[in-house]
Amino acid sequence: MTNVKKITAVAIVAGGFVAGYGAHQRGAHADEKRARTSVAILELAKKKGPKPPSAASYAGVEAQPMVGDMQLPIKDTPVYLFNVTTQNGVTVPVKWAYTPGTGTYLWATAPIQCEDDKTIARGSFVMEIHEDGTGSYALGTKTCPQARIYGCNFDSQQKETRCGACVWNGNELVCAHE
Repeated sequence: MTNVKKITAVAIVAGGFVAGYGAHQRGAHADEKRARTSVAILELAKKKGPKPPSAASYAGVEAQPMVGDMQLPIKDTPVYLFNVTTQNGVTVPVKWAYTPGTGTYLWATAPIQCEDDKTIARGSFVMEIHEDGTGSYALGTKTCPQARIYGCNFDSQQKETRCGACVWNGNELVCAHE
């Protein structure tokens, strides 16, 4: 990858909403201690565009979408809002936007569990899903013991392919292998 850009404000994000790898996780990363939440990535991956999710309502146009301190690489985009229920029964509002040729972006503020098993009530999460179903998710862990932007790239079956520190490379969220 060339010209990898750091996430705005050197990725000072307050937590994250990782798509539920406690029960869903497969592959080499299953035993790692890292931040997570109880919403399954499979459920979020079903929300890819170009059409908004069926239960989504139009929320307006956002000039520069952000979650926490994480700035998304899209501008002046129509945004939709829908709810996701975690395995713990908590309802989490998720924002959704689609950019032709790039894919779908989802972002939310929700509880996360840090790698030390402590829970942050209001963490930040972003997911990018390409047309072919591949993509990435990232969460900030500023208030976790390991303060960083952490996430994973995933394949079209939502299996994690590369996990580690994440940055935006243009419109693509790229995570380095640790």
